[in-house]
Amino acid sequence: MSEQLGWRGFVRNVLNEAPRWANMLPQLPRLAHRALAADHLAGIEEALDRLAAEQRQRSRTNFMLASCLAALLAWQIVIAL
Repeated sequence: MSEQLGWRGFVRNVLNEAPRWANMLPQLPRLAHRALAADHLAGIEEALDRLAAEQRQRSRTNFMLASCLAALLAWQIVIAL
């Protein structure tokens, strides 16, 4: 168990992964730049704007439903008196 989860396992995994890391490290700046590109962020901003609009619509709908229910409850109380 200690060979899988302990220091021995950690060292073995590092030694096994080292060749892949050596190939991946030179690509990291390009990959980071691509991930932070303006086109990518613009799509995220548009999605957030759509979500915000949907949230506002749902809030309005919930407010209207709550107002109608409160009015019905008030009407029932007035009738019962």
